[in-house]
Amino acid sequence: MLVPGNLLALRESGALRRLRLTPLRPATFVAADLTVNFLVGMAGMIAALAVGWLVFGVIPSGNLAVVLTAAALGLVAFLALGYTLAGIYPSSGAATGIGNVLMLVLMLSSGAFVPLAAMPNGVQRIMNFSPVRHFADLIQGLWAGQAWSTLLLPTGVLIAMIIAFGALGTLLFRWDRPLTTPLTTARRRPVGASAEESMVRVSRL
Repeated sequence: MLVPGNLLALRESGALRRLRLTPLRPATFVAADLTVNFLVGMAGMIAALAVGWLVFGVIPSGNLAVVLTAAALGLVAFLALGYTLAGIYPSSGAATGIGNVLMLVLMLSSGAFVPLAAMPNGVQRIMNFSPVRHFADLIQGLWAGQAWSTLLLPTGVLIAMIIAFGALGTLLFRWDRPLTTPLTTARRRPVGASAEESMVRVSRL
């Protein structure tokens, strides 16, 4: 969930507002930011696969290039989710707290850490709605040597995420923080503001 935190930090610091004053288009900024996060994510996945292969001797039964392609598909899907959350979260602090809880729930519901067979049937049915579980199913299936044509459901879920959250992330993207309401602005006025205004009125009389 790095995308929401980083994007919200840039928005809160005013960096995005300054970029808005340049000829830079939102689509160009999003494409550049997406490319950077995608390359960083892929580097992390390749490093994890390399450690598993070289250190622990975990060798894929399937085509490694196909596994990496599926990993790239899943990474794009969750980056799209991240951009959508960046448009919803009110602040970077909220993104950190909510994002950590959300990531923990998604990881525990993926089936990659706790075997699905060890969970009650009701929990397994609920986990069918977890997008991380479908991503894990796709990677595990291709790693075991299954044909991609037998894994259409998890592939379709990831593609649907890219389309849906990609559109939502584009609609919710904004350069500035949400405008404060007049009531909020009035609450933030200095305590001595009313006294100073009274003195000014008296001096004018």
